[in-house]
Amino acid sequence: MHFDAAKANVNMNAAYTAGTGCASNTTWYDQKSLQSATLANFDTCTTTGWLNTPNRLTKDSTNDTITVSDHANLSFTNGSGADRPFSLDVWTNVTDAAANIAIVSKMGAANAGEYVVWLDSSERLTVDLITTNWSSNRISFTTTSSIPTAVWSRIVVTYDGSETGAGIKVYLNGTVMAGSTSSTGTYTGMANTTGNFHIGSWDGTQFYMAGSFGIVKVYKVELNASEVRRNCDSLATRFSVICTPTAPSHIITANATTAVPDALVSRRINKPAGLAVNDLMVVFLSGLNMTAVTPPVGWTYHALEIISGSYCYIYTKIADAGDVAASYYEFTFTSNDTFYQFSNITVYRYVDTAAPITVTTSNQGTGTTATYLGGTASTNSIIYALGTSYSRPSVITGFTEREYNAFWETTTMDKPQPTAGATGIFTAGGVSTEWASFVLLIKGL
Repeated sequence: MHFDAAKANVNMNAAYTAGTGCASNTTWYDQKSLQSATLANFDTCTTTGWLNTPNRLTKDSTNDTITVSDHANLSFTNGSGADRPFSLDVWTNVTDAAANIAIVSKMGAANAGEYVVWLDSSERLTVDLITTNWSSNRISFTTTSSIPTAVWSRIVVTYDGSETGAGIKVYLNGTVMAGSTSSTGTYTGMANTTGNFHIGSWDGTQFYMAGSFGIVKVYKVELNASEVRRNCDSLATRFSVICTPTAPSHIITANATTAVPDALVSRRINKPAGLAVNDLMVVFLSGLNMTAVTPPVGWTYHALEIISGSYCYIYTKIADAGDVAASYYEFTFTSNDTFYQFSNITVYRYVDTAAPITVTTSNQGTGTTATYLGGTASTNSIIYALGTSYSRPSVITGFTEREYNAFWETTTMDKPQPTAGATGIFTAGGVSTEWASFVLLIKGL
């Protein structure tokens, strides 16, 4: 079964032009001609129709339903209690964050059904496989991390037919997700029930998802990891999703400060050129006797080192639409010197927006070192290092220098993490007096 909002028939496209309601057209056609879906209770498509980019069907969480009538090809059992492999492939953009939002299911009344994929109040995804009734007998797999909201995601559920929770896998944008298994009652395989297949609701009467669907596919096989990744890559551009793991990419580093009326109390960091939503901004802020720093709303403090009265800070933020529209970001503080102040801002793209910084370490002293602990970070992470001194530190072997400021003798450099879980000690040579160093491990996609 294959539903694609970009391949609706001509009549449906015409019905979804601006200002036209949806009631006059109630069918979403299956590209495999197996079983088309019936739409009900859609109120308007004024701004969210099939012809928008990307093509999508948008529904609310009140009562909109997308229902495919029961069909034998949507039941994955031999009819005698033995499960068969299958996969569910969904491109979706979830816009609400309520508890118990169903993505897809094959369910009937009173919780009788075969399988359901749903999100809890923390947007963690659960896959339930059911023996006749969800309330009494099921096996489950629940992801450890959340599914992002208000962005397009490609969710793939695969099952190997083993009748165990371990046989269930969930992929987000081409990458398998960690999670845990559980069970309720005794699971003896899925039964072939008369429940319908629902897109965006539990059973057509509750737990409605608000958001959009671009593509929904059902396979009668368990897709392997390579197939999941390849299929994701083929549609990544359409939905502005990155499927292949990508290392953070350096965009710009700049000495970016605007003069303010009183430099003893604040410093404005200019917005860097080319900044985009979801970029990681890293600010290095330093000044003599610079205390009581208050960053703009949403910025995260990571580290502080003090050298002979010079205070050196690291702050980060994932850029949002407000940051992109802004001209500068103002940090306030208390200081008694306007001469020895310095700041720069570095931007990285393709970072894990949920947890961009996994490690922060700092140190100081003549010829000091900075240590990073890779932990379980992927090989797609990079290291971001900073130093400040009264003589220029040499660039560490393997690093790329991104910025050097001769006035305050600062340098910014980075490198790819060599291996997953790697650890190391970095020493910047050519340092004749005190200096501070910072190392941040930035997680890629």
